[in-house]
Order: sequence, then C-alpha cells, then structure tokens
Amino acid sequence: MRRGHLLCIALFVAVFPHLHSQTTQGIIVGTVTNYATGLPVGSAGIICLRADTAATQATGSDSHGNYAVAGLSPAGYFVTVSAPGYQTQEARGIDLPVSGRIELNFRLRPLYDLWEAGRFQSWVAPQSEQSRSEEH
Repeated sequence: MRRGHLLCIALFVAVFPHLHSQTTQGIIVGTVTNYATGLPVGSAGIICLRADTAATQATGSDSHGNYAVAGLSPAGYFVTVSAPGYQTQEARGIDLPVSGRIELNFRLRPLYDLWEAGRFQSWVAPQSEQSRSEEH
C-alpha cells in the first residue's frame, strides 16, 4: 500500500506543473508601422476593449513597433491604436478564441495625409457650380 501511495504522489508531482500551465487566456500581437514609409511607430497606444463587458486592457508599442496584449479572456474585442501625429485606427469584431493568438498589424496614416499623399489634388462634387463652369 505504501509503495502505491508513493507512486501516486510521484505521478501527481510530475503531472501537476503541466496541468497548472494550461489556460484559456489568449493574446493579441502585432506591429504598428507608418503607412507611407513602412517604418515602425514606437510609443503607439493600443487599447483592447472587450465587447460584452467594456473591460479594457492597454499596452504600447516598442521602438520596433511591436506590441502584445496578453491575458485576454476569450471574447469579442475592439482594438484601437493611436499615436501622436497619426490618425487613429480601430479593428472591430475581433473574436479571440480560447487560448487563441491573433496577429493584428496596423499601418497608421500621418495626420496630414488625409488624401493618401496627394493622390487626389482636388475633388469636385457632381453637379456643383465648379463642374458646370468647366464644361462650358
């Protein structure tokens, strides 16, 4: 009896660390870069908002633009990224599964770049006075 008891204890001690390390928590990782240059955006703020409870968890990007938000419960999330001098971006409807890992990379557009780096020099609404005067 004593030998069987010791065997059970030894088995429990060997298996317990593996049982303890299992989790349902997930992680959202990614990089934040400049849309125009592709360079990393350091010090960007990343906020994960849980859709059903409105609980938030925040982090920041490092000097290489990398970020990780760990310890997230399985649920739906909104992820918002903002940085000084850049337009804020939000990813909606992110479903994080049990023990899931989701990679979300963000390409932030500089604040001054409202029309994709001058891609549109001017815009004229249809039927406007300006478009009529150009036709004549």
